[in-house]
Amino acid sequence: MADPLILARAVHLAASALMAGALAFDVVVARPLAAAGRVYRFAVARLIWGMAAVILVSGLAWLLLLSAGIANVPVARALTGGTVTIVLTDTRFGNVWLIRGALIAAAMFALALKWKWPALILSAAALAAIAITAHAGARNGLIGWGLLASDMLHLVAAGLWLGSLPALAILLAASDVEPRLRAAGTRRFSGLGIVAVAILIVSGFVNAWAMLGQPAALIETSYGRVLSVKLALFAAMLVCAATNRLYWTPRLPSPKAFAGIVRLASIEIALGLGIMLAVGALGIMAPPFHTHAETGDGGMGSFHPADRRD
Repeated sequence: MADPLILARAVHLAASALMAGALAFDVVVARPLAAAGRVYRFAVARLIWGMAAVILVSGLAWLLLLSAGIANVPVARALTGGTVTIVLTDTRFGNVWLIRGALIAAAMFALALKWKWPALILSAAALAAIAITAHAGARNGLIGWGLLASDMLHLVAAGLWLGSLPALAILLAASDVEPRLRAAGTRRFSGLGIVAVAILIVSGFVNAWAMLGQPAALIETSYGRVLSVKLALFAAMLVCAATNRLYWTPRLPSPKAFAGIVRLASIEIALGLGIMLAVGALGIMAPPFHTHAETGDGGMGSFHPADRRD
């Protein structure tokens, strides 16, 4: 888990989800309720712009580390020796990296003009595009297209849920937003969260089935064991979310309920970051389906680094 490439990927994916999720919360949940006081607006704007900066920095780190790994040279030599250029122009990862960079740049431009909906669409597209360089994106035919669509939905749903949680916490802590509006925002977010979780469960099942092939792979393979950790963290997040939805939300707008929701949302964020770290590791591991496809006997097979993704 200490591999710099894993960390770069995890940070990049988390920042991408947080940017898209914060924008989704602001546009879909907070704005329609006129719940955006000055404290909330300033904090959410700082969150969104901060995540955009992290996306750019971590994306560059991901590119450099991957290029160095492909050439088996130090990062500095990969940059000066032309490996980075080759990765950008001759690999699927590099092509998608350039497209996603353009999408994030366009989203930042839209933000500067206060065009929130275009910024949301562009950031969500950049998040979904990560799936093109995923394991699912390596499959051919109709199955490959189906898995790619499922993985894209999975990423966007993760942004809607996990990415929105910090913005929810900011809204609930905003001193200049009336309690009734904070309560309304929480209930509105709850509906959004239910949809996101449903998509995550269905798409996650599809992706796991496609990557593993059989349930036994969850404990018999390294990929499966890391995936099991991810599923356990996701289950813990569901418990926190269910507690907020069924216990605390009906007690709004009491101060104790607000505090309880923020506390559990903070735990969900921590668990979600753990999931991102697990996903970062999964992206550089060959899943069981790939090893069987390459070797026909369950061996490790070959797996090109430029085709790896979270």
